[in-house]
Amino acid sequence: PRGTMAEMPRLWAKLLARPRLQAIQGVVFTSGVSQGAGGVVGILFMTERLGLAPREAGLVFTANVLTLVAASSWATRVSDRARDRARVMLPGLCTMAASAAAAPFCATPEPYVALGVVAAIGNSFVMPNVSPFILDNVSEPERAQALAVRNVCQDTGMLVGAGASGVLA
Repeated sequence: PRGTMAEMPRLWAKLLARPRLQAIQGVVFTSGVSQGAGGVVGILFMTERLGLAPREAGLVFTANVLTLVAASSWATRVSDRARDRARVMLPGLCTMAASAAAAPFCATPEPYVALGVVAAIGNSFVMPNVSPFILDNVSEPERAQALAVRNVCQDTGMLVGAGASGVLA
């Protein structure tokens, strides 16, 4: 719904009162935290614990992004055929979480790189589905505000992740 800036908090609260939108915004916020912290934490882990040169760490990030890009096209086709995108997203979230939980236990670069690739494949089933999931769960007049809430949640997560990694590093 269109309205003045003073009406936005009420409109956003109405959107966030819906359990499915709460869940997806939680996913988006968590993704933002990971994006905000991932670069710092990943580089420190790869260079200090695994002994990679910064250039090699950059190649690891590049491999993860290329995997995500390559898998996203296929994953998007799978999710477009699903009756409920949440059923496609949940295994992707579980894959990402398991990869993130296992990564700190890697003692050599190879399993760390493999976990990054697995996480990227899981991510390909999640993030490209976020906006379509939101649009599937709101009415036409609510779409612009629902997507704005999504962006605010992700950006807030990025700030929290970057700030926390900076404090802890």
